[in-house]
Amino acid sequence: AAVHAFDVPADFDCGMRKLAYDFGRQLQPRQGKFESLYYALNLNSKDCHVELSNVADGGSSSSLTSTSSSSPASSSSSSSSGPTYFVDASIGIDASDRGTSEESPLRTIQAAVDRAVGQANATVVLRAGTHFLEKAVQLGPDHSGLTIKSYPNEEAVISGGKKVDVQWTPHELKPAGG
Repeated sequence: AAVHAFDVPADFDCGMRKLAYDFGRQLQPRQGKFESLYYALNLNSKDCHVELSNVADGGSSSSLTSTSSSSPASSSSSSSSGPTYFVDASIGIDASDRGTSEESPLRTIQAAVDRAVGQANATVVLRAGTHFLEKAVQLGPDHSGLTIKSYPNEEAVISGGKKVDVQWTPHELKPAGG
C-alpha cells in the first residue's frame, strides 16, 4: 500500500479527504458539486480518484450522515470482526469501563476512537441523534481499519456546531404612538 507524508497510508488519507469534501458540501449546499473544494482536496489525483460527475449526483463513497441496515458489530471493510464501541450522545458516559455494549455507551466519538487505537478492524457505532464535536476528532495511523457508522436503521449526524438551548419568550409589543 502506498504511504503519504508522515507515514499516513494512502487509503486513509484519501478517505479523510473524501470526508472533508462531503462535510464541505453539507456546510455549503448552495455550492452544488463544489468543484473548487474537489480540486483543492486533490480528489482527482491518481491515488484518490473520485469522479466529479459521481460526486455531483450524490454518489460519493463517504458520507457524514448515513444510515446502516447491517448489524452494528459487522464491519463492511473486512471479513474479520474487531471490537465494537457504542456512542450515544444523549445517555452515554465517557468512562474506561463503558462503550463495549449497547447498554453502556460512551458519550463522545473521541472517547470511542481513543479506545479503538491500535485495534484491528474496530468499529464505532453511533446511536441516533446529533453528535456535537467540541473539537475535531483526532485520528492517526493507529486508527487504520477503523469504521465509524450509524446504528442499524438509525440516523446519526456529526456536527461541528454548538448546541444551543434557547428559551423563547414573547416580546411585549406596544402600539405605535402609545
